[in-house]
Amino acid sequence: MEKLLRELEAKEKLVKEVTEDIARIKEDLMQEMKKEGIDKYLTKGASISYIPSSVSYVFNSRQFRQENSQLYESYLNQERVTNEQIRISRSKS
Repeated sequence: MEKLLRELEAKEKLVKEVTEDIARIKEDLMQEMKKEGIDKYLTKGASISYIPSSVSYVFNSRQFRQENSQLYESYLNQERVTNEQIRISRSKS
């Protein structure tokens, strides 16, 4: 078990580093596209589209529930939100 846990930790560290690198590269690409005014960039193997930020309206369900609790309850539906899984917690050493 210890060997597997060490292997998992090493892989998770590698994934974290790669994920951070990917995020940095994507941010650099986005900034370059904004700077150059490019909305879409096409290559033989990829297509990159710049999508600017936007605003949307969000329903405040907490406030609605407080002000209209019976109506809120009548519209509730049960859904599965998590599947079976394991959770590993590490102590800080």
